[in-house]
Amino acid sequence: MDDGGVVALLNIGEPEYGGTMATTVEIPDELLAEALRLTGLPTKKAVINLAMSELVQG
Repeated sequence: MDDGGVVALLNIGEPEYGGTMATTVEIPDELLAEALRLTGLPTKKAVINLAMSELVQG
């Protein structure tokens, strides 16, 4: 990928929000690596789920 992004097929979502949904997202490599480092979470999916939950719950 020319822009240094990651393309990932992820099942994101939690049961309380209606289950999961497979989707493709492009995330810059550096941003994802920093999010993984800062959170200590083991997977891309976990980082994205946390970000989505934080956004929705405030």
